[in-house]
Amino acid sequence: MHGYIVEVSPEIEETLSQVMPGAKWTTWKPYFVPESTGLIEEWSGKVQAYLNGLPEKVTKVSSRAIKRTLEADKVAPMSWTRIIRTVTEQHQGSKELTEHGVVCPWKLEGQSLVKQTLEHFGFIKEVA
Repeated sequence: MHGYIVEVSPEIEETLSQVMPGAKWTTWKPYFVPESTGLIEEWSGKVQAYLNGLPEKVTKVSSRAIKRTLEADKVAPMSWTRIIRTVTEQHQGSKELTEHGVVCPWKLEGQSLVKQTLEHFGFIKEVA
């Protein structure tokens, strides 16, 4: 018989060997893909730089278009969602105002990021 036991304490081998004579114990080395440090921070910086570089007249851009443009196709979907949320939530609770007059210049609406301008809130720019 072959059986696998994931043990919390290595002392369990000694106890189980008493009731399972002849059991062979093997220590498995874990295999995993090492987590890259700062993946979310790195990509959220790239997304923010991309958004900051968009022309003033662009007020809406899809998350997929950003991912395609930045060639981030190898970023896992769940990670991409975290990246976009990080970008849109990074200024929440902050007292500083941005150049657009609101705390967070981009808001997630569905699958798109929408620029939060004064016009977005119904204010009209006065032309002097």
